[in-house]
Amino acid sequence: MVEPLETNDIYLNKGNLQVGDIVFDLGAYCGLSVYSFSKLVGEEGHVFALEPDTANYEALIKNVENHNLKNVTTIKKGVWSTTTKLLFQSEANMGSGISSVVDRKVNLYEIEVISLMNLCLTYNLQKVDYVKLDIEGSEIEVLRTAREFLEIYKPRLIIEAHVIKGILSTTEVCSILNSYNYASEVIPQFGLPLPLIYSYPVK
Repeated sequence: MVEPLETNDIYLNKGNLQVGDIVFDLGAYCGLSVYSFSKLVGEEGHVFALEPDTANYEALIKNVENHNLKNVTTIKKGVWSTTTKLLFQSEANMGSGISSVVDRKVNLYEIEVISLMNLCLTYNLQKVDYVKLDIEGSEIEVLRTAREFLEIYKPRLIIEAHVIKGILSTTEVCSILNSYNYASEVIPQFGLPLPLIYSYPVK
């Protein structure tokens, strides 16, 4: 399975990335968006690419190495509300996710997950400009505890909504972000049932 080019185009159009920007690619999969972000932010910028699925991560590393993306840091972790370890359900494709969220109990193994603030502290980041969040339903859990991160760094966000326990996460995601003084725009994905949510701080 290949990441949709149309979706990647939306990431780039909404990102409006500049040379020197810092990007979080959370749920980096095999690295299509990582490659695109890397080229736009240039040598002065940096992309932090998180991917917890073992097979996907191996493909991500190969692609980063093959394209000599020196401004990319690959991290074999998921993102969550806290820094801990969780059971992960591997599909070895874009459908892998935290077991308790995707509600699947096969192909399980333990992964490390990290909070957004701890990710920033780990790498001593002074700014974060853009965050891509495609984490298979964990977006609500992450955003519920993201107030400090968003207030300090004020990044633009592009989030793929997912169905969690039968309910599309769009409304709750937008509500959480609104409580942090973020405005949101829901963007349909061509040929896909899951929309993207572009969100930015209200000045």
